[in-house]
Amino acid sequence: MTKAPPFKVVVDTREQAPLRFGTWPIVVAGLKTGDYSVEGFEDRVAIERKSLSDLFTCVGRERARFERELARLAALEYGAIVIEATLAEILAGPRFSAVPPKAAVGSVLAWSVEHRLPIFFAGTRALAAATVLKLLTKWFQRNAKPVAANLQRGSREVGA
Repeated sequence: MTKAPPFKVVVDTREQAPLRFGTWPIVVAGLKTGDYSVEGFEDRVAIERKSLSDLFTCVGRERARFERELARLAALEYGAIVIEATLAEILAGPRFSAVPPKAAVGSVLAWSVEHRLPIFFAGTRALAAATVLKLLTKWFQRNAKPVAANLQRGSREVGA
């Protein structure tokens, strides 16, 4: 008998190309920041996903908006960025972008330092999905699961 997943992944309503998590349960809802979170903990954890072309758009013409997004992400208990590209692919750059690839890498590294956000170069959509799910699971196990266990224990004691 398979065990039910311990939480539902929240996918932001604005996510244009949502990642797929197999049979893992998801909920589509508006997130204040990020693209993915844990249901019930949306104000504590979020993951921002970027494709290669999205990344270059954020480094270029949408930079001011994205930097505000990064500030909100950094204010959470845990935030991270998962990029669907390798560092080598970013250095090669997308086919149609005026942003120099080295400038894109420099921006990503500067944002990581400035906002203290880990950045994961997943390489593919499948690896990006696996990375997002693993990050959310690790966060849940270390932060949300102990809280839920204490709440459950407390309700048993009250009913005793």
